[in-house]
Amino acid sequence: MSRITIELLPGRTIEQKRVAAREACAALAEFCKVPLDQTYVRFDEVAFEDFGLNQELMSVVAEREGKPIFGLQEAPRITVHYLEGPTLDDCRVLVKRLAENVCTALGLSAQGQNNMFLLEMKPWDLSVGGRLGK
Repeated sequence: MSRITIELLPGRTIEQKRVAAREACAALAEFCKVPLDQTYVRFDEVAFEDFGLNQELMSVVAEREGKPIFGLQEAPRITVHYLEGPTLDDCRVLVKRLAENVCTALGLSAQGQNNMFLLEMKPWDLSVGGRLGK
């Protein structure tokens, strides 16, 4: 099982998410060499006041410093969980494809401050039905 979680601020339409999900799953299926029905995507919409840095809420800092609430924080954070196997070059291709296609689908700049975390798992790092993988 491979999955992508996309954390972002609220405000995207269902159609934007639909296109982003399609692009993310297609990229992940190709990257992991698995069928599309073994790829998952989840959107976590987090309000700006729910982000903190250095013991302060970002919304409080923005208000105090007179900065716009969104600023660079509008960029999504994309986390990819996948089973071991892909090479470093495969990872580079995946990151580029996600940045270009998913960010564009969400109406964001592919060259923006999007953050991605690629988390490779061993088969026994995944449990299904209370049983570890092979």
